[in-house]
Order: sequence, then structure tokens, then C-alpha cells
Amino acid sequence: CDVVGEVEVELVSEPKIIVPTAFTPLKATNNRLYPFLDGIEKLVSFKVYNKWGNLVYQTSSAKDSDGWDGTYKNNLQPFETYSWFAEGVSRIGKTFTNKGKTVLIP
Repeated sequence: CDVVGEVEVELVSEPKIIVPTAFTPLKATNNRLYPFLDGIEKLVSFKVYNKWGNLVYQTSSAKDSDGWDGTYKNNLQPFETYSWFAEGVSRIGKTFTNKGKTVLIP
């Protein structure tokens, strides 16, 4: 007995939260630091800390207009490396986290 049929397979890659390793927050270009979501349905949180461990930015929005503009308390932050932590929910409902570093170049 032979059975013939069709099967549709959708390949889903591992979810990723990608953040640039450096950025320049120029007012003229409105350049902001924000996470790029690949396979992530919803951003739960995106936090940026300075080298002293102070939280300088946080959001739950993945829109580029809501990204970090390089300021803290209305002051442009210095050239240094900042740590970021992100949490999102994948398309299949699984929580996914990622962390890394980015350099602010004023």
C-alpha cells in the first residue's frame, strides 16, 4: 500500500535580538540605538547601562523612533562602551533574551 501526499514545512530560525556594536546619535539624522528583532513577536524590554551599572535607557518598544538617543537626564553621554540587555517573546511564545555591548560615539 502506497500513500502519496503533500506536506508543507515552514523553517523557523532561532529568534535573534540584534543591536549595533556602535552608534553615533547625531541630531541631524535622528540616529538612535534600538534592537532589530528577527523571529521575535514582541519586545518585552530593552535596557542600556553605562560602565558604572547605571540604567541610562529602557523601553519595551522596538520602533526606531523610540530608541536611545545617547542621552541620560537630557545630557549627551560620553564616548564609552555601554552594556545592553534585551528580552522578547518569539513567534511560538517562547521567551528569549540576549545581551551585548555597544559603543556610543558622540
